[in-house]
Amino acid sequence: MTPDVCQAWLMSRLSTPVVKEFVGSLLTIIIDEAHSLEAVFGSNFAFFIRRLEAARNYIAESKSAKQPLQYIGATATIAKPNEHMKLLTGHEFAVIDDNADGSPQHDRILAHVACPEGEELEIAKSIQNYILTTDSDRAFITFVDSRKAVEILALSAGAKMTSLGLQFLLTGRGSLLRTDVESRDSSEKAVCEALCQLRRLNLA
Repeated sequence: MTPDVCQAWLMSRLSTPVVKEFVGSLLTIIIDEAHSLEAVFGSNFAFFIRRLEAARNYIAESKSAKQPLQYIGATATIAKPNEHMKLLTGHEFAVIDDNADGSPQHDRILAHVACPEGEELEIAKSIQNYILTTDSDRAFITFVDSRKAVEILALSAGAKMTSLGLQFLLTGRGSLLRTDVESRDSSEKAVCEALCQLRRLNLA
C-alpha cells in the first residue's frame, strides 16, 4: 500500500486488535520504487516510516517478541542508493548492484536514431519490418507513444507476420481465440501479443 493509505488506514487503527497484532508482527518492510520518494513526498515517507517502526517496536516489546526489522529497497539507478535509503529509513543499507547481480545477462545493442521531425513513425515502421524479415528467431517489443501509432505499425507488419507464421493475440478478444492461439505448436514460430486492443483491425 502507499504511505498515505498506510497512515490513514493502518496507523489510525493501532488500537484495533487485528491491526495491533499485524504491526507488532512486522518483520520485513519492502520499499519499491524508492527513487521516487524524494522532496516533500520523501520527507513525508521518512516521518511515516519512523512512526511505523516506533509503533511496531513498542507493540513487539510488550509481547516480548521483538526481532530486528528488515528493510528491502528496490530503486532505479541513482548515484548513492545506500545514502538515499538511510535518509528514508534511518538505517544502513547494503547495496546489491550490477556487480552482485546473479541473473542471466545478455548482450544489448542500444541505438539512437535521429529522425527528421515528423518522420519518426515511418522510421520505426522500417526498423520493425526489417527485424521481422531478417531476425525472426528473436523476440522483440516495439513501444510507441499512441494507440494510433500501434495500429499503424501492426497494420504494416500484418502481411510479414502472416508469412512468418506469426499471429496477433489481441487483448480484449474472447477466451476461445486466446486458447486457440496459445495451444498452437511452437514450430509456428511464436505468438506476437499486441499490447493494445486493436479493435479496428482484423488481423486475427
